[in-house]
Amino acid sequence: MAATPAAAAAAAAAGAAAADQPPIASAPGYVELPTVAQPPLLDVSAVSPSSVLAPDGLVAAQHTASGARVVFFAAPGPLVSVHAVVGTEPVGDGGHPHCLEHLIFLGSDAPVAGAAAQPRGYLDTLAARCLSSGTNAWTATDYTAYTVTTAGADGAVTVLPVLLSHVLVPRLDDDAYAGEVMHMRGDGSRAGVVYQEMLGRERTEGDQCDLELRRVLFEGSAVACEAGGRTPVIAGELNNEAVVAFHRAYYHPANLTVVIGAQDISEDARARLLNAIGPVFDAACAGPADAAAVPAIVAASGKANATPRAGSDAVKRSALTLGARIHPWMEVPPPFTPPTGDFVRKAVRFAASDDTVGSLAIGWRPAVGRADVETAAALEVMLLYLTDTSASPLSQRFVEVDDPLANDVDFDVSVSAGETSVTLYFSGVPCGGGEGAAETVPEGSTRAAAKSNKDVSMDDAASEDIGDEDTDTDSEGDEDDEDEDEDDDEDESDAGDDEHHMSPEDVLTNGKLADEVAVFLAELADDKAGLPGGVAEVRASLSRLRSQLLRSIEDDPHAYVPEALIPDLIAACRADAPSVGTRLRGMLPALDALATRDEAFWRDLLRTTFVDAPRAEMLMVPDAGLAESLAKSDAADLKARVAKAGPKRLAEYAAAVAAREAALETEVTRLAATALPPMPSTEQVPRLSSAATLLCPPQTASLGLPAGAPAGSGGPLFWAQTVTMESAFASATILLSTAGLTFRQRLFLGLLSELAISSHILKTPEADADAGTPPSIATPYTALVSAMSASTTNCSMTVGGGGGSGAVAEDTLVVHYVAEAARFAEATDAVLHALFASSVTADRLVAVAKNELSDTTEALRDGVSVAYVVARAIAEVRLLESKESGGSGGGRVLTMATTCSDADREVLPSAVTVGPLLQAAFLAAVVRAVGGDDEDDEDDVDDFIDPSDEESDDDDVDGDDNDMRGASNGKAANGDGGGGGGGGGGGGGGAPDAATASRVVAEANEVLDVVRATAPPGVLVQVAGAAPDQLLADFSSAWRLHAGAFHASPRGAAAAAAAASSRPVGGSSDSSVAVDWSAEVGAYVASVGGPPLGRTAARMLAASPCEGLVVGVAGVDSGYVQAWLPADVPPATPDASALTVLAHLLSRVEGPLYKAVRGGGLAYDASLSFDVAHGRLVAILSEAKSPAAAWSAFAGALAEVRSRLAGATADVEREVDTARAAAVYAAVESRSAPSLVASSALRRSGMRLPACNASAQEARLAAVSRADCMRVLDVYLHPLLPCDKMGGGDAAHAVSPPPSSTLMLVAVVAPSEVATSAEELAAAAVPVPCATLKSPSGVAAVVLPSVEF
Repeated sequence: MAATPAAAAAAAAAGAAAADQPPIASAPGYVELPTVAQPPLLDVSAVSPSSVLAPDGLVAAQHTASGARVVFFAAPGPLVSVHAVVGTEPVGDGGHPHCLEHLIFLGSDAPVAGAAAQPRGYLDTLAARCLSSGTNAWTATDYTAYTVTTAGADGAVTVLPVLLSHVLVPRLDDDAYAGEVMHMRGDGSRAGVVYQEMLGRERTEGDQCDLELRRVLFEGSAVACEAGGRTPVIAGELNNEAVVAFHRAYYHPANLTVVIGAQDISEDARARLLNAIGPVFDAACAGPADAAAVPAIVAASGKANATPRAGSDAVKRSALTLGARIHPWMEVPPPFTPPTGDFVRKAVRFAASDDTVGSLAIGWRPAVGRADVETAAALEVMLLYLTDTSASPLSQRFVEVDDPLANDVDFDVSVSAGETSVTLYFSGVPCGGGEGAAETVPEGSTRAAAKSNKDVSMDDAASEDIGDEDTDTDSEGDEDDEDEDEDDDEDESDAGDDEHHMSPEDVLTNGKLADEVAVFLAELADDKAGLPGGVAEVRASLSRLRSQLLRSIEDDPHAYVPEALIPDLIAACRADAPSVGTRLRGMLPALDALATRDEAFWRDLLRTTFVDAPRAEMLMVPDAGLAESLAKSDAADLKARVAKAGPKRLAEYAAAVAAREAALETEVTRLAATALPPMPSTEQVPRLSSAATLLCPPQTASLGLPAGAPAGSGGPLFWAQTVTMESAFASATILLSTAGLTFRQRLFLGLLSELAISSHILKTPEADADAGTPPSIATPYTALVSAMSASTTNCSMTVGGGGGSGAVAEDTLVVHYVAEAARFAEATDAVLHALFASSVTADRLVAVAKNELSDTTEALRDGVSVAYVVARAIAEVRLLESKESGGSGGGRVLTMATTCSDADREVLPSAVTVGPLLQAAFLAAVVRAVGGDDEDDEDDVDDFIDPSDEESDDDDVDGDDNDMRGASNGKAANGDGGGGGGGGGGGGGGAPDAATASRVVAEANEVLDVVRATAPPGVLVQVAGAAPDQLLADFSSAWRLHAGAFHASPRGAAAAAAAASSRPVGGSSDSSVAVDWSAEVGAYVASVGGPPLGRTAARMLAASPCEGLVVGVAGVDSGYVQAWLPADVPPATPDASALTVLAHLLSRVEGPLYKAVRGGGLAYDASLSFDVAHGRLVAILSEAKSPAAAWSAFAGALAEVRSRLAGATADVEREVDTARAAAVYAAVESRSAPSLVASSALRRSGMRLPACNASAQEARLAAVSRADCMRVLDVYLHPLLPCDKMGGGDAAHAVSPPPSSTLMLVAVVAPSEVATSAEELAAAAVPVPCATLKSPSGVAAVVLPSVEF
């Protein structure tokens, strides 16, 4: 098929334009390309002079013979990033671009280093040796990007030509396709990396929502297709021939742009890179793309049915676009026009473990031209104004209310094929739950609820059009709608003008929330009502957006800048293509212009873009029964495939798998024989300059005092760390120790991490407010939140890990904020005022508790999250027991414990107590006690039952979590962690009584006050910026003002007295001292203790040396495994460095684990990491259809590595050399941006390493030998080795029996696969006996005792 006339004309115009540009003398074969100049800005105080916004910060060139473009942007720091961007257009739902993306990395037919071709693994081995973490890629709807990032430019010059040769001249063979994309196994099952990846994603809530929304908004366009591929199409229609044809059609240099970010983009530096890749472009353009590629793709992909509901017109358009070969998206997607009425509404059911909360997505297609930066900027401002904080209009209306209709509201603005789409997301939306909830249709509702689960179906899930007709409640001339509006008005008037009390039951499936959102947006756009806060609030949002953009350019340029450039690059061959950098460099001037707009402009934008424009609504409805139904369907499909194939064909499948595995070994041999260039030196790698100083509390006694005050008269404040770094921004991180809180008190920390800086300031905070009388509010929390939002770039509060402190601060409450340097003092005053002056009230407590309860519900649906939190629980609390089986065969079996000890529970870190497992139950109790619903029943809070409500059954330990729960709560009745006990009402349903509600609010305030009253040794404050001494002085002044006022109050005095009797006076018990700490700090540590951060080895409490737990999670289609082993190794030791290098050796792309597990199509990913802060090794398998098979492959790969390390061959030495380079890159990358410099300083101080000098660490990594790797493998990883593999190799490397260790494994699978997975893991290459649970709630039931309020 010939190119379309439009494509040919555009290509000719592009070629003519390139011919008119001046040649580049230092890079023959290239010409300069114009980029957008940076217009003058109103405020340059936060603009880095060496960023992409500098006059010479964005430069472009074009290769004249091929048309390939290369764009350079300035990015201060040690990293050089490369993004090779190819415009691609999906062909139906086959996933052509995604499958090709995977295959690109499996070798190239281009010659290299004397070899005729580049074998599989050459690219990623070379990348790692060039001081990189390896290559990566992703497939978007309208492009595919291939990336590599190196430390320094030397590595980039070496690896970039090889990356581009893989992109342009890949080796695409049938065996690679079968292993990487999809193949059949000997048992009739389907495997393959792409297949497993999409199987684990396509039935999830998020992926279904995204696809269905695009199906509606972009109907008739390839944007409506699934670029990643749908598994039925991948398995039934796609093949390697189609992927090869897709590559011929799109992967030509004229459809390629290479984006390079580096600190040095001078003419010489650019020429060096351009000349390195020029030969690749010359060779690729010698043979033009085959115009016959389109028929091959169409024939091989079965396109006629490839795009469900997109229609045959979309298929034709895609084919015509492909006819243009190298220029996709030459046709603009048709406008979105609902078939009837103003909107399209669809209900999409997804498999979940519960049916209590779903989500709502509302999408629009605003008219935004490719170069219309001002409208694009205005949309970002308006959406930020609507959603950014808890004080924003949509949050106030739907989230921060007594009966929340969602737990969060967020937005997305995306550009696909040059067309902008905008989406509002409401998550945690109540949808009734319980059997038959969705079958009740309230009078006047839409027909969304008229269908039961079994009545609605689509491929793999459920979808139904329920709103094509006009049901807009704001439409004129519709009497029914007017009546409905009147009813709504009457309901709202009953609740008062400022409160919106809608029933939390089933506001999703009946379309109630969607209707309310439409009405509310119309109210905001109304000229009479106006915008809450007026134009001043909109301008505050604009200012914050501007600050966030500048922060992204400074702190994350290698991600932000390419993303901003890509829409310009994809459209490069169009007649209306914007200049390179149009959006990137036009955004800030557009914001400057928008700052002068009045409120009428913003209301008009809201009206035209959202209110009057057609919209698409996706009601994402959880279905607790769908997972079982899908599992049965999958089992039936497998049975049918086995029967159809028969024994002979199944044997052929198995033989083909074995042949591919043998071929992989051949590739390893080819790679070992392929020469590799020497590794670049790290000496030429630029570094961000930084320095850190730690002050102990006595050294802060003179800080922040008013002028004329005697030195030291103020008393010690806190530990302080100042970090000097190059930045236009300033940050502060406040760590308040929670180590001395009781278990019960720590349960409140999750709520307090939200409430501590978003609660009201009361007129009489010391008074006990009458539960029936609203408190007297001096300053509403919305005013506090707005003040923080206006002065900070971002602000957050977390339990452990905040501000990048990670695992060294797990027992702390962390406040972290960033502001432009000139506004740091203002930001500090706003944050500390909110932190020390506010009080928890019943209205805020119940609203936040309900929202966080929805959050935990959603988190416990995610396989990755569940695997981690369950692994953490069984490791830190003794939850598994080994007992006599009682069966005829005798032996012992592993079962769940029925309770845990108070001692184990009390030492759980704060970061664990606020995790979703325990919080799901605790939050439900808080909601019942403070704002419970009359309809509450035990099913809603089945993990948090008063012991009197359920009998104990100590004999039932078969792993059924429903029975286990009764036993657990019965035994734990007297195990309350202390604090605030007494009183009823916390365990049963029904409305709360006022006294109970008052007690809960009081207890929350007591815990908050105790944290606020933390003594100086338990507080650490880090300030980071270009002038940290001034930042610390400003912070100290504000701290003395606000913290001093709290300490002087009756509440502060009471909290200090309570804290003194229950909490340690010192900070960390770690008495070790880092080499960069002063003598005065060292003396203080010796006498009092260290700062409140430090390394804490994770406990591994086990009943046996090897044990596991298999947990079911409905909606999980691919399994997830985490296996933990203890490795309590101080960081500045040879063993720590050797474990780090060994982890890189095993886990790098195309490394041993990658090839054995991913290469065999058994899982999407396999890795081993060394968590030095927790003192553990973590093995992870992701998206594995058979966790046991992937686990056996993991163990086999480890045994093979052990054998090869013992062999001491040259290729093994090269692998260790490569792993060292990857480890050094990771060390450099961890301090490659201002925010990373600051967070690294905290973490390194917590591990007692020099805060800003990692040269010793890099030297230790560079010194790790092959023998070191084998030694630590034998000592720490021996439980992962099959028994017959220990001590392999020659006698010189045989090892003594290793010390005893512990292996703890958690596998998360579909509930129907729990028993089978446990049996298979017990028979794996490294057998792991496993207990079983049908859901993670059984774990929480054991750990969490009954709590009464």
